[in-house]
Amino acid sequence: MREIRLIVTDMDGTFLNGYRTSHPDNYKAIAEAREAGILVCPCTGRCYEMAKSPIMLAGFDRLAILSNGAAIKDFKTGNLLMEQVIPAKKAEEVMRMVDDFRGSCRVYTNSTYVTFVKHPTKHAQESVYEKNRKTIRRFRENISMTRRLEDILILAEEGVQQVNVTIPDVERRRVFEQQVLKLGGLDTTASNPTDVEIMCEGVSKGNALIELARILGVERENVMAVGDNHNDVSMLRWAGIGVAVSNAVDAAKEAADHITGYGRENGLAQAIRTYALGRKSSGHSSHRNVR
Repeated sequence: MREIRLIVTDMDGTFLNGYRTSHPDNYKAIAEAREAGILVCPCTGRCYEMAKSPIMLAGFDRLAILSNGAAIKDFKTGNLLMEQVIPAKKAEEVMRMVDDFRGSCRVYTNSTYVTFVKHPTKHAQESVYEKNRKTIRRFRENISMTRRLEDILILAEEGVQQVNVTIPDVERRRVFEQQVLKLGGLDTTASNPTDVEIMCEGVSKGNALIELARILGVERENVMAVGDNHNDVSMLRWAGIGVAVSNAVDAAKEAADHITGYGRENGLAQAIRTYALGRKSSGHSSHRNVR
């Protein structure tokens, strides 16, 4: 069996079964892996302020990939080991386009998380406005919500890691994404069917995983990645062993070597024990894909 020295897991849909909690067996398996000398790190589309509570609760190792690969941060020291931000002018253009398309967005920087909802449709109120009100109540520091475009435009100079845009209408969202890509210097992905996640060109979970492995001195063949969505495809393809949870989208399953159990259950634990620790694990039977 291939020796695994680094496990990287997506959070939402893969590790978490709620906003900040996971199946108890996943916590146990992470501890087992670390006891065996394997590094276990999160790789998430969330920014620091959204990710820090579930990361601390999980008992991961200190380094985390954030904002879909725009940053690698040491959670113990707060130091950034890598950050790729959207050029300020591009970030401003994207934010103005969100307003023009009557969309809503979440703007991530290293230190802040701001939700912009100027035109709250019923869908936006339910899926963005109310959701983020709950988030802000949990983590008041450095998280805010606004209906003023000016409040997010000022973040462009601070350094925007990612802009997550919600446009419920499929066709309008498609046109919006096309116009964003025409600006140049930007890449897009998605972890939700109503969203477009915008980063600096070249940013991806896969590229960030390459850098994380370099920092930690781990070879590609000794890395295992676990994920569920389109934004996980690049890291599933790059890792020595890529594992998709059973609830993963088809693109993630096709990119993976193996399929494990469901993210809302103990799919991560099954993957860790089967492919990293070499033990038989109860639950969903996994199989190997041909890449």
